This record gives sequence, structure tokens and C-alpha cells, in this order.
Amino acid sequence: MTVSRLGAFSAALAVFVATALAGAAEPPAPAPAAAKTAEPEEPEVTIIDLTEEPEPDHQAYAAGMSAGPALIVTKGSPSPTFGGNFVFTFSFGLGPGGARIPWSIDAFASFTATRSSFKADIQAYPDRWTEIGARLVYRGESGFFAERFLALGLGGAWTSYGRCSKPEDLDAKGNCTNKGIVAPGLLLAPALGLQEWTSRTSRYGLELAVPVEISSHSGFAVFARFYAQLGLRR
Repeated sequence: MTVSRLGAFSAALAVFVATALAGAAEPPAPAPAAAKTAEPEEPEVTIIDLTEEPEPDHQAYAAGMSAGPALIVTKGSPSPTFGGNFVFTFSFGLGPGGARIPWSIDAFASFTATRSSFKADIQAYPDRWTEIGARLVYRGESGFFAERFLALGLGGAWTSYGRCSKPEDLDAKGNCTNKGIVAPGLLLAPALGLQEWTSRTSRYGLELAVPVEISSHSGFAVFARFYAQLGLRR
């Protein structure tokens, strides 16, 4: 009986050892793969430039007109003549981005009408003063030139002269013979803006101009003008 139990125990032990050895020989089951961690997306970065860009000058290009009383004098004429002066201008700025401050150029054409311009029987000279040219204009933003300007122009001028107050100056019909029209002479045209007002697209004001003609019958004029210019840039 005892031998029989011992044999059964030995057989059971042998089976247990064999099972244990078989289990140790098998490789361990692989561990489940760890889930792959997704890489975070880089956030989009928007750069906002807060630097203020200068606004384009709406008066960088401007067309305008001027008008006012005039006094003109020429060599060979007995006395000054009064009339009205009219000017057409086109201006463009020379500053940054075409701005009119501090420098601009004004192209201009001007004529002066007197009473002799409307009545042929009036023989008072000079009876004309015509200009064409361009001027360099300086306008400041502070100080004396904050609302004023200084200009110097060059160009050509056509004038007239005559002295018809003596009998020897008249022909048999009473027409003046001591007169003439000056061929184009050199024009120097300084001007001072006395006061200027501006808006977004226009400027207007008062100016004093004293142009000088250099020719065989030189002369000068004094113009007090009201001017207005409208900006053309949009």
C-alpha cells in the first residue's frame, strides 16, 4: 500500500516538474505595444505689424487757379498800369512719397488784363503782362513757414511799352506810334505765401508775387492773389 502511494506521488511529482520545465522553456508572451504618442502640431503664428505707414499726400498732384489785382511797369512807359492778374497752375510734390512738404514744383501760365485790353481806343501802356514758367516752392510744417510758403520761379514773359502823351508820339489819325510789344524776356518770379489753409484734398490762401522781366524793355509787376488748388491723387 505504501509503495503504491509512493509511486503515485513520484509520478505526480514527475509530471509537475516536466510541466514546470516546459513552461520555463517557452518565451514569455510579448507585452502589448505601447500606443504611439502623437506629436503636437506647431501653432500658427500671425505677425501683426503695428507700424504706422505715412498716409499718401492727397495733394501730391494739384491743379489750381489764382486771381487778384496787379500793377505792372515797363521801361518806355510813362507810368504804372493797374489791372487784374489770372494764373493757372499745376503742382506736384517732391517730398517723401510725392508729398508737397517741404518741396514742390508749380508749373504756371499767367496773364494780366488792363483797361486797354478791352478798349482799343485807350492807349495806356503797358497793356499786357504774360508769363509762362515753373517755380520751386518751399512749405514748412513749423515755425514761420508753417502756414506760408516761399517760391522762386523761372520762365519767360511778354510785355508791352509805349509813350503816347506827346504830339510827336501820334500819327495824323491820332494813333500812338511810340509803342511796341516786347519779345519774350527772361522771367524771375519770387513769391511769398502770406497765409495758407489746407484740407484733406485742397489748399487755398493769399500770396504776394513780384515778378521781374529782363529784356530790352525790362519791367516788373506786383501781384496780390487769392489762390486755390485741388489735389488730384486718390
